[in-house]
Amino acid sequence: MKELRPSESDQYIYWTHHQKVMDESMKQARQKSFLSSLFGDNESVLLYGNKSIHYVYRREGKTRQEMPLQQIKHSFELASMQNIDPYGLDDKLWHFRVEGCNS
Repeated sequence: MKELRPSESDQYIYWTHHQKVMDESMKQARQKSFLSSLFGDNESVLLYGNKSIHYVYRREGKTRQEMPLQQIKHSFELASMQNIDPYGLDDKLWHFRVEGCNS
C-alpha cells in the first residue's frame, strides 16, 4: 500500500539520523578498543582500493601520508612424504603387490 510507505524525505531523514547514530557508536567503540589503545591514534584510511592514507602525529602536528597499495606474495614449499618417510611408500606398495593388487 502506497499510504504505508514513507516519503523520500522521511527516508532521507531516517537514514541521516541512522548514520549519525552509527558514527557516534563507532567513535565510542574506538575509544574503548583494546587495539586502538595499543596503536594510539594511528589510523589508516583506504582510498578506493588504490591508496592508503595514514596520519602521523608529531610535535609539529599531524602529517598525511599517502601510500599506494602493493601486492604481498609469499611462497613456501611443503615437505614431501618421501623425504619424511622414505620407506613408508615403498612398504605400502610392497604390501599391495603381495596382496595381488597389480593396477
